[in-house]
Amino acid sequence: MRKYRVRISPEAKQDTLGISEYISNELFSIQSAQRFIHKLHYALSSLSQMPERYPIWLEESDSGYPIRIMPVENYVVFYEIHPDRNQVQILRILYKAQNYSAHVHEEEPFYEVTT
Repeated sequence: MRKYRVRISPEAKQDTLGISEYISNELFSIQSAQRFIHKLHYALSSLSQMPERYPIWLEESDSGYPIRIMPVENYVVFYEIHPDRNQVQILRILYKAQNYSAHVHEEEPFYEVTT
């Protein structure tokens, strides 16, 4: 079975920080924020194997690859599979009720997600 490297964009990293701060500060639950971050990290790491298992949201992005979506609680992870580079690139992590089209685009550089 093929194993991919999972990389995260600066925007997705910032999304993660914003989600954690929102849960901690607005919902007053540090434990829930920690639980969500742990669950998110596990979900992102799981994309190293069989990332094709989630549906395509956009057939072709600016980079030429389809953008897929993976739900994680009340959020949606947007990512691309780059088989030529053996990578999964996490583009954004957005609240499920947001206008996705206004926020999802490809940016470099990407950071490694440790598994």
